Amino acid sequence: MRFNLLFSGAILLALACSPTKTANAIDLEPAWYVGGGVGASWLDPKPPNIYSVGDDQDFAWHLSGGYRVNENFSFELAFTDLGGAEILSSGSAVGNINYRQTTFSVLWSPTLKTDLTWRAYFKAGVNYSDPDWDLDPLIIDEWGALAGIGIEKFFSNSNFALRAEYTAYAEDAQAVNLSVVMYFSD
Repeated sequence: MRFNLLFSGAILLALACSPTKTANAIDLEPAWYVGGGVGASWLDPKPPNIYSVGDDQDFAWHLSGGYRVNENFSFELAFTDLGGAEILSSGSAVGNINYRQTTFSVLWSPTLKTDLTWRAYFKAGVNYSDPDWDLDPLIIDEWGALAGIGIEKFFSNSNFALRAEYTAYAEDAQAVNLSVVMYFSD
């Protein structure tokens, strides 16, 4: 399944970098921004050996805010609720492990010398995972790394953009999401 997600991300990146005819170039001046979106998550918790994982896909949502330093770099803080994974005991559901992520990322976008309204970006950063198991007190809050790839569609004469993104959080969670971002120029 990870191969399918990576392959889909590569296709989205290729589409984002392909030339298109547009009337206006995107404005990539420094700016603050906020955003939010929804998507799907794939979770891979590691419960104690007496349990197994059932349904590991769920609905995800996130809120983000950041600062675009220049045409290549942005810094972003985000909170993401990845939903939960079902935990089984002897084949019967006994609870859920719910995932929440707080992240700090650096986004990098390659410079393209054409007038595009699409922009590809890569992101990397640190992730604080706060899973919650409704069956037992489970304390596995931990710091980890995250990496992602995405595309952003800017709209002419507007401070709004649309993003599609794939993000992998450490080794046990990943998400694909679609979000709306609003930029506030300096």
